[in-house]
Amino acid sequence: MKFMEYCRFIFEMVCGGGIFVFLAAAHFSASEKNIAKLEKLTRNRIIGLLIALPALAACVPHAQIVAPGILQNPVVLWALAITIPVLSYFYIDFFTARAISGAVIILSYDIIHYAYDCQLPGAAVITIVAWISGFGGIWGSGKPCALRDSFRLAARKPLYANLMGWAALVVAAIYLFTIITGIICSR
Repeated sequence: MKFMEYCRFIFEMVCGGGIFVFLAAAHFSASEKNIAKLEKLTRNRIIGLLIALPALAACVPHAQIVAPGILQNPVVLWALAITIPVLSYFYIDFFTARAISGAVIILSYDIIHYAYDCQLPGAAVITIVAWISGFGGIWGSGKPCALRDSFRLAARKPLYANLMGWAALVVAAIYLFTIITGIICSR
């Protein structure tokens, strides 16, 4: 793996783990007292922009391969990767929920790619967890209010909060495992 790909791999895995740690903390801390803050968080435009920009930047190398015609030009793709989140800031509701979902989709793809590219031990387990989280990202992108609804349910039902919190921590642990084994196996 080239140095820049390696740095991108580490950055993406840290971001992915961070997203799932955030989701775990949000579900564990959900209560009737702070549900209003969590609901507003799913619509926060600044956080959404901060998540969407690197997520779309991670999509540029992948889009360059499959894009038709003029879209294969990296200048056009980078302009779109910057312009689309900025326009979304002004026009899209539930921007943070959509940005998290989109980031989870690309991170799920990339963790599978890196697991097999680096021939990591446990690649099959990593793939299964990534598929499940990727499906969750696709579902969340299609129904962005689902993250808000998940926080509401977690505030009412402690069992659900614990289940979702621990599930998110397991996925974050898989990202950490991928980082550690990626570093060890790349030497």
